Amino acid sequence: MQTPLLIIGGLVLLLVTFYVAREFEYWKHVLYTSRHGQTLETGPDKYPGVSSDELIKQAFEAERRGDIQNAVERFMAARQKNPSYRGILFHVGQLRYENGKFDEADKLFEHAIAFGEDVAAANHSRGLIAVRHKNLAAAQRHFGAAAAADPFTAEYHYSWAEALRMDYHPKEAMARYEHAALLARHEKDRSLFKIRMARLEATDPTTVAAEVEKQRAEGDLSVDWLMTAAALEIRQAGTGEGARLIEEARARNQASLFVPCVTDMFFANAASKLPDIAQACHPEIATTSP
Repeated sequence: MQTPLLIIGGLVLLLVTFYVAREFEYWKHVLYTSRHGQTLETGPDKYPGVSSDELIKQAFEAERRGDIQNAVERFMAARQKNPSYRGILFHVGQLRYENGKFDEADKLFEHAIAFGEDVAAANHSRGLIAVRHKNLAAAQRHFGAAAAADPFTAEYHYSWAEALRMDYHPKEAMARYEHAALLARHEKDRSLFKIRMARLEATDPTTVAAEVEKQRAEGDLSVDWLMTAAALEIRQAGTGEGARLIEEARARNQASLFVPCVTDMFFANAASKLPDIAQACHPEIATTSP
């Protein structure tokens, strides 16, 4: 007799928990939308008689055929019908981001964070948008929040470091790059290269120069070390040797490492001022320019 009662009690508890969770999401939705007016879908039902599940299905079908506006409308309508659907705000934000609607995307990511949905990824995306808008203080806040919400994702620390360097804080950036290198599974060399670049900006270059010479003594320089050596030459006005080293790194055909190096802000800045460096960094652009 006791076992059936325990089973029944467990089922009742499960149902109550499910109901409370749904009600919590609903009232959180009501509270947020009451504070933020019409920033979320709160108008009349555009799809009467269509369930939220069916709207989600239709939205994904529209997304697959490239009808993004239709997909967005159905995703948001599904969430209006059922506020307990999690992940919609972030997903729609990503759709807007990928289509260049950055202000709309930023607002959707803000809503996702407020509802506790995909907090780390949404903050990271807001940071990327802030970088595009050259709001580096906001970018650092968002990347820092992403790293706090998910401290084991290397990319969040890496992006945070990049924003710090852009804002002329290379010493602070080094610590973030080091954390990214510690966590990285496949792109550790990229972060280690960035640490050396930040060190070049923050301290006397002799330390980095000594590291390059040590690597040379051990054998051929890898792509990231060739690019480090190129940066040293450019900094010391040796643009001809710097360009040669960049071309040597390019010839290794290791795009996964060369591209993050050659697109680093140091080389972007040098290429904007020095034609031979621009030619070495981006020959496909230089050779087609009128």
